[in-house]
Amino acid sequence: MSRTFMKGIVAAIIIVVANVGLFLFNNTFTHTFWISYTFMMMAALITAYVEVIHVNKKQILHAYEISAVTGFYFVVAFIAGLISIKVLWLIPARAFFLQFVIFALYLVAYLVLSMHESHVNEQQATRTTDLMNFKYILDNMKSAASKMEYSHPQRKMVMHAYDSLASGQVASSEQVFDIENSITEAVEELKAAITGKDDEKVEKLCKRIEELSDERKSKLTARRPF
Repeated sequence: MSRTFMKGIVAAIIIVVANVGLFLFNNTFTHTFWISYTFMMMAALITAYVEVIHVNKKQILHAYEISAVTGFYFVVAFIAGLISIKVLWLIPARAFFLQFVIFALYLVAYLVLSMHESHVNEQQATRTTDLMNFKYILDNMKSAASKMEYSHPQRKMVMHAYDSLASGQVASSEQVFDIENSITEAVEELKAAITGKDDEKVEKLCKRIEELSDERKSKLTARRPF
């Protein structure tokens, strides 16, 4: 049996035992009882879902925090429900308000954790895109250099342009997107010039790529001076 399946069985047993206890040891089924029972079962089902399914997803970064907050919510909601049944049995409105406040606080805590996780995921996705975009430029430049024979007199110039790009910062930003687009276009033209054996254009484009690479480095360095 998988761990998830075992946790599901344990959660089901706990919920069943809680239901049996609530109905077995309670003699008066007032409005307060049903209000408290509803919120207690809702807390139990939410906790079961979070503990069995949600926190076991691989992409969840704050699984421990979400699990801890949900477990605390379940304990507080259950204790508040038992107290309400015994103390507030003639005041259902207050029992409802108490349980609603507890649920609202849990919801806020859960949403804060989820929004933080979403922000982290967006940052990671941005970094991944930046890496892929600049890697594409480097791979394209390397592909251009590979089209030249080792004995070609301008191969050294092309490799120097490639080294100029490769020495730059990998992570990108909006400030250099236009420059990177220009580099991509220049590399495509360079590949065509190499294929067409246009040595004059090859030399011109290599200088252009180096200038764009230096401009890109300068802007990224100015953005992150430390």
